[in-house]
Amino acid sequence: MQYELRTLVIEPRRKTFTNLAERYGDRPASRYEEGSVEIQATENFHYRPLWDPQHELFDPRWSELRLTDPDSFTDPRQYYYAPYVTARAHLHEAFAATLDYLDKRGLLARLPGPWAALLGGLVIPLRHYESGAQMISTYGCRFAYGSTVEQCCSYAAFDRVGNAQLLSRVGLALGDGSDALLAEAKAAWTGAAALQPLRRLTEELLVEKDWAVALTGLDLTDQLLYALAYRHLDEAALLGGAGG
Repeated sequence: MQYELRTLVIEPRRKTFTNLAERYGDRPASRYEEGSVEIQATENFHYRPLWDPQHELFDPRWSELRLTDPDSFTDPRQYYYAPYVTARAHLHEAFAATLDYLDKRGLLARLPGPWAALLGGLVIPLRHYESGAQMISTYGCRFAYGSTVEQCCSYAAFDRVGNAQLLSRVGLALGDGSDALLAEAKAAWTGAAALQPLRRLTEELLVEKDWAVALTGLDLTDQLLYALAYRHLDEAALLGGAGG
C-alpha cells in the first residue's frame, strides 16, 4: 500500500480576536496589537483608593488629558516585551564595545582637563536627572488610561534607568574604576549653582499630580537638554580636541 503525502492548508475560522477585527477589519493582527490594544481594565474594581476615594483604581480622570479613544494611540515602533528587550540588549552591547574601545586606547585618560571637568561636572550628574525621569515615567505608567499609552510609559521608564546606568558607567570609566567621580557628580547635582534650576524642575515634575502634565514637561525639557548635552556639546568636543 502506498501513501501520498500532501500539504493540507486549513484556513482559520477567525484571523484575530473579535475586538481587533471590529477595530481593524478581518485581517491577521500583529503580536503588538493582540498584546496591547483594548486590554485596559474598565470595570469590576473591588475598591477605590483609600488615599483618593473620588477616583477608581483605573480612571481617565487622573489627568485633564482624556482621549476619546485611548487605543487610537499606538507605539510607532510596535514594541512589546520581546522586541523591546532585544533592541535594548543590542544597544547596551554596542555601548559597552565603544567604552571598551576608548578604555583600551586610553582616550578618556587623555581628555583635556577642561573637558574632563565638564563631563564630571555637567554630563555625569545627568544620571540623577534620568533617575528622576524614570520615576516620572513610572507615575505615568500607573495613572495613564489606555494600555497602549501605559505601555509606552513603562518602556520609557526602563529606558531612563538604562540612561542612568550608561552615564554611571562613563563616570566609572573616567574615574579609572573608582566611584569617586560619581560621588562628585552627586554633590554637583545637589549643590552646583548651574544645575539647581534643572534639579528644581525635575523635582517639581516629580510632585505634579497630573501625569500628562509631568510627561509633557519632561519631554519639553528633553528636547532642550538632549540637544545641548549630546549634539552641540559633541560637535564642540570634536573640534576642541576631545574626540574620545
